Amino acid sequence: MDSVNVDRRITKKCTGAAKSGRIVMENHLSPPGDFGRYAAKPIRMSADDFKREWTAAGDTLIAFTPESLQSITLPDTSTDFLVNAGLPDSAAPFLDFHGHGTRRLQPASAAYSIGSEFERFRCIGTNDSGDPICIDSESNGAVVLLFHDDNFRVVLMNSSVEQLAESLLAFRKLVDATCELNGEDAFLDGDIPRHLIEILSEELATIDPDCVLERSFWSTELKSLQQMTA
Repeated sequence: MDSVNVDRRITKKCTGAAKSGRIVMENHLSPPGDFGRYAAKPIRMSADDFKREWTAAGDTLIAFTPESLQSITLPDTSTDFLVNAGLPDSAAPFLDFHGHGTRRLQPASAAYSIGSEFERFRCIGTNDSGDPICIDSESNGAVVLLFHDDNFRVVLMNSSVEQLAESLLAFRKLVDATCELNGEDAFLDGDIPRHLIEILSEELATIDPDCVLERSFWSTELKSLQQMTA
């Protein structure tokens, strides 16, 4: 993705920061190991709840059609969530979920011309570095990042799309609370209250304990936030 074009989408409004705010990412993460251990977990938020909360401020969700998901092995709960709610078109921290892009749901092997071992990963978005965000169709629908500068190394984001959605909502709440407390430019300026980072860390651990394990996507984001406020 063209970072210049993405930067233009970042406004100085809280809602804009919450939708597209940039966080510095690390590109040297290690794979979290055997993704088979990420079994489906109880979901705290329904598709309707997420849809209502995410769109309350005018942000949009893009749902998937049942037909588009037929070739992907997913838990029924994940399929229902993607059909009935979907995912944001973009979200902090600087993630894009393709909308109706041509790579959406393509196997990473085809989308990025890489080995057949990556066929299990279905593309649903990218981060600010252009690394694909994928559903792992062989690991209970876990959501992962493939770091293209490191031989498409696999890094866990969340154990399911539902837990990804709820994690994105938790991060947006941090952005909104930061703007309310310290001014509309506070998040973009890195003026983030440390107690809000602690609250986010606890909430992510509650949503999905595996997503805050060392070297996972969200553990790296939390470290980046802490460094911004150091």
